[in-house]
Formats: sequence, structure tokens, C-alpha cells
Amino acid sequence: CGLIRSIVAGGTLFTLMLSIDVWISIALLAVSALTVVIRQIGNKLGFEQGKERKKLWRVRSYINRVYHLPDYAKEIRLSNVSDLLMDKLDENTEAMEKNAKKYGIKYFILYGLCQTILSNLVYYGVLFYMFVKLLNGDVLVGAFAASVGMIWRVRWLLGDLVQRITEF
Repeated sequence: CGLIRSIVAGGTLFTLMLSIDVWISIALLAVSALTVVIRQIGNKLGFEQGKERKKLWRVRSYINRVYHLPDYAKEIRLSNVSDLLMDKLDENTEAMEKNAKKYGIKYFILYGLCQTILSNLVYYGVLFYMFVKLLNGDVLVGAFAASVGMIWRVRWLLGDLVQRITEF
């Protein structure tokens, strides 16, 4: 229901934008398509990170279980295995930190740099383009104000649509 509503609203506003300026419509559509691609890559990254972290969490859960269940307490005291388990826990913690850094950097590059900079560059570029058209007299003040409002509305709707599509 929400996806259909977003498609209809986005399509209507996009068609209206086409009547105002074709280049603005193309730019907004292009950034939306690129955002879908970026989010798909992000979803794959999240899946890969989840696979790697699942193995690490299993090791951590096992060590916690051994330490906290009374059945193992006597064996830990008798065998002096506590040092070995603590070393394994430290190794596991380091591996989890490496995993977080590895994927954190990838997420930052993908979302922080690519998606954020690209989308803001395009949207503010479109606003600048409309402002230049206003200064040149190609657009009246009322049409400029309506266009800017519609550009922001289209940006929000296309962002919502992109999110729904990637979730779907």
C-alpha cells in the first residue's frame, strides 16, 4: 500500500517536473537510480558482515556459556582452562573490532561519501540551476518558488520510494 502510494505520488510529481524542466527531472531520476544501486550494495555489505559476525558471536556465546553455567565451573577450576578461554575471548574481541572497522569504513565510503555527497550535490545543483534561471528571467518568482517546493517534495518522495523499493 505504501509502495503503491509512493509510486503514484512520485510519478505524478515527476511528470509535473517534466513540464517545468526536463533536465531537472533527469537529474532527480538519475540520483534516485544511483541511490537504489548504492543501497543494494549496502544490503550486500550488511549480509556479508552479518555472516562474518555470526561466526564471531557463536564463539563469544560459547565462552560466555562455559563461564556462566554452573556445570562447567568445577571443570574450569580443576583444569586451569580459564586463561585459555580468556585468550580466546580477547582474540574474539579483536576479530569483532576488525570486522566493525572493515565494514564501518566501507559503509562510510558508500553512504557517507557516495550517497550523501552525490545526492546533495545533485539536489543543490538543481536548486542553483533554478536560481540561475530566475536571475536570467527564464522563470518568474512564483514559478521559482513553486518549483523549489516541488523539487524538495520530489526529493522526499523519491527518497521514500527508493527506500521502499530496496526494502521490497
